[in-house]
Amino acid sequence: MSGWLRNLILPERFGRVIIRRKTRQKIIALTFDDGPNPLTTPRIVELLHRYQARATFFVNGINARKYPELIKTTNLADNEIGNHTETHPYIIFKKQKEIIKQIISTDQIIRKTGYTGIIHFRAPYGLILPSLNRVLRKMQRHPVSWTFSLLDWQCPAPEVMFRRFIRKIIPGAIVLLHDEFTIEPSNRENTVKLVGMILEKYSTEGYQFVTISELMSIEE
Repeated sequence: MSGWLRNLILPERFGRVIIRRKTRQKIIALTFDDGPNPLTTPRIVELLHRYQARATFFVNGINARKYPELIKTTNLADNEIGNHTETHPYIIFKKQKEIIKQIISTDQIIRKTGYTGIIHFRAPYGLILPSLNRVLRKMQRHPVSWTFSLLDWQCPAPEVMFRRFIRKIIPGAIVLLHDEFTIEPSNRENTVKLVGMILEKYSTEGYQFVTISELMSIEE
């Protein structure tokens, strides 16, 4: 994400945005954006299952429509499915009518797979601007952002991302990762390796990996 986009992520100005749960419990919410991706999502789901961990997958409707079975298998493994709009547009350039269409159409695609859980929403690029916030208030939804990103969309080495994770991690954190690129399918090999490293180390240290809904249900 470019510098000017990062500077636009100012959730405090535009209403409540979920970025972390304040807690002393060893709980982490891993989140994965832009999928599902047949090259990557099943491998991440398998790793989560192996370590009895859960996560939230913020899917793009365009990919969910292509791979509905991946939504089903991800959900059946006790993970949560979130809405990341249909085509991952720059919300800053969209009118309210188009924003509503992007959100509702993706909700509908997710529901058609049989998913019955809560559908949390994450804005593309994390941009929480007044036009989007007005829409979300009408829909009685709060956007989910993140405590920190591991910048896996830049494809750094797993070891580099892991060191960043160790420096940044705090109880109740929401971690941003990706199981797909927005523009074209990608084998997120480094992300898969990183997830394995995180789960292996922190599971043995007593951390639990939970969904956004589970995280928000924890008492502070």
